[in-house]
Amino acid sequence: LLVVSWLVQLAALYATGDVTSEAIVPWLVATMFIPSIWSILYLSAFNRDGWKAIRFQPGNPIYLLAAALIPAGIACGVLALMIPQGRAESLYFDFSAGLNVLDGPWILGTGSQGWGLFAANIAITAVFFACINSVFALGEEFGWRGVMQTHLIGRLGFYRGVTFLGFVWAIWHLPVNLAGYNHPETPILGAFILFPIEHIA
Repeated sequence: LLVVSWLVQLAALYATGDVTSEAIVPWLVATMFIPSIWSILYLSAFNRDGWKAIRFQPGNPIYLLAAALIPAGIACGVLALMIPQGRAESLYFDFSAGLNVLDGPWILGTGSQGWGLFAANIAITAVFFACINSVFALGEEFGWRGVMQTHLIGRLGFYRGVTFLGFVWAIWHLPVNLAGYNHPETPILGAFILFPIEHIA
């Protein structure tokens, strides 16, 4: 699975020449479905009973909503604290003269906003894009969480199983991360330390 995924990512980088190019997006979307395709082939050929362990219905909608809102809230809160201190920069927000949303695909628009409108803008935009991204993320989630996590927890226990899965999932992104996809300023630190920690946590 890792070798196939790495080869597709390397082919994408070779074909497009740049990890920030819009031309790489279809390649990366295709790569996202490799864990699910791999898992479906594995379950169909070697472990048909494994289908019983997969929960196909969505969980509690409150948890799904929280999964979209909590990371967005944390990210915006950190920016709101760090930008005025000169410790961070953002192309999307300016907190130096009130609250100004500069750019981005915000559902409730850009410009000067009060905290109530800003919070609603963040929340609605986060939920909207979480719904869109979930279609593509399903390609990864079914393979990693739906199939592999159950097996790893069964063999290694909860904490070791989830930790190992987070590490493997992070390393699965290795070629594009070394090219600067998720941590462009520190690709080596990002690929080998930060991204694994993010996936394990």
